[in-house]
Amino acid sequence: MSLPNDSPDTPLGDVSVRINAKLLAAVVVATLVVVVGSIMMRRYWIDRNASILVERADKRLAANDVSGAIKDLGHYLKLRPTDYDVMLKLADCLESAKASEKSIYLSLQLLGDFLLQHRDRVDVRKRLVLLLVELQSYGQVLDEQLPYLIEEAPTDPVLFGQILECFEATDARDAGADFCLRMIEKNPAGSANYLGLLRLVEQQRFPLLDPERVAAMFEPGEAAASPEATSQDDSSNSGSPDDASPDDDSTEGDSTEDDSSAGDSPAEPDPQTTPSQRVPNHDLIEAILAALLKNAQPEIDGLLAAGRFRLAHGKAAEAERLAAEALKLDPQSVEANLLAIEASLQSREMALVEGDRDRAAAAREQAVERATTLAAGADADWRVLQILAQLRVEENQIDDAEQCIRRAIAAVE
Repeated sequence: MSLPNDSPDTPLGDVSVRINAKLLAAVVVATLVVVVGSIMMRRYWIDRNASILVERADKRLAANDVSGAIKDLGHYLKLRPTDYDVMLKLADCLESAKASEKSIYLSLQLLGDFLLQHRDRVDVRKRLVLLLVELQSYGQVLDEQLPYLIEEAPTDPVLFGQILECFEATDARDAGADFCLRMIEKNPAGSANYLGLLRLVEQQRFPLLDPERVAAMFEPGEAAASPEATSQDDSSNSGSPDDASPDDDSTEGDSTEDDSSAGDSPAEPDPQTTPSQRVPNHDLIEAILAALLKNAQPEIDGLLAAGRFRLAHGKAAEAERLAAEALKLDPQSVEANLLAIEASLQSREMALVEGDRDRAAAAREQAVERATTLAAGADADWRVLQILAQLRVEENQIDDAEQCIRRAIAAVE
């Protein structure tokens, strides 16, 4: 730039301006160099610090310092908030640490942010459902997560159970029954789907408003062909008043009437004593169990599921029969052997109540023999060891019982 020329040859006030292009270019280039250098330097230090934080977090995890790793990963995400792999790693640490309301909510936030960018990650969504159930956010599971998991639930018993729990907790049992029916349609071989439906159908305190919608899916005559239905007569001979058949009641009624007044017509069977009216939805329950045994795959799963259901309802003889069928398919099945042991012990309790000590002793001996055989293995199931310990205590074999308990604890750990 040049100063105004005040010579006489130049008119007053005429000012000329010249730009030094080289100087301007140098200033612009220098400014760009400083800005770019600052950005690169900042990025370098961020990368360096971030790498150090991740490495330190890994070392702390290796040393079982979960709380320290959580702090490092938290600082890292402040530097790189879109690193989704580290986001999941931090969620893992929070879930493995001592559970607290704050850690659960932070895990929810991390998993939710991750799913916003990865909606197809079903495995992460299942983890989110587990946390929501722990927080009793049942409506959020049904409204926001179920649409993404509807194809996974039929083949995932754990997920199915969590979703069914949400339906029950929100008093949407009829909607839960519809959900179970959809799961059975999608996966007829899944035994958990039938058991979930049974849980809703047999509920007496909060019964289904429209059980006919469930009954429409099952053939009316299916229950009669099921092993459970055909065993009703066998179980009625056990001596339990609840299992007495209508024919037996009517026969007793006839003899009573004959003794009191000859010539009167035989008494009609009391409808209150018929199985279908003693238990609400009895025929529907039998039809569902029959469908379970018919369709469940592998077959042993259906037998075990039906056996567990029978055992939970005091039908020890039927549970033993189903356990025996399961053991024919797989004699080494731990679950089938456990079912047989528990059924024998329940039969023993029923025999003691009825005063039949011989039958009680025989049932106990069966349970002891089977439990002892299973416990002889090096990798015995802790549940078998627990049962055997209780039986040894009854025999006053305290040392053997203590040994079984120690083995059970070691197996769990």
